[in-house]
Amino acid sequence: MGRGLSRNQRIILGLLRGAEEGHVYEGLDRGCDTAELLEELIERGVVGRRTPRKQRMFSLVRACRSLEDRGFIEGTYVTDAEHPHCRTIRWKAVVK
Repeated sequence: MGRGLSRNQRIILGLLRGAEEGHVYEGLDRGCDTAELLEELIERGVVGRRTPRKQRMFSLVRACRSLEDRGFIEGTYVTDAEHPHCRTIRWKAVVK
C-alpha cells in the first residue's frame, strides 16, 4: 500500500501551488528556494527551531525530493542570491 504525504509535504505542496499563503514570504507559488520553504515551516511550528539547521535542511530537501519523484514539484539548482559562491535548489509546482 502506498504512503500518503506527510504534514510537511502537504504544507510545501500547498505553498508551491498557491493553496496556502506564506507567513513569511509572498508569491511562493512562483517558486522559492529551500531556505524560504524552511522559514515557512518554522513559522508554522512544524519544524523545530532548536534542531540543527543542517539537519532541518536535509529533512526538507528529502521531503521535496519525494514530492519531485511523485511528479508534484520540480527542483532546479541555482546560485544562491545571498551567497553567490553557493548553490541552492529552487522549487516550483508542476502544472498538469
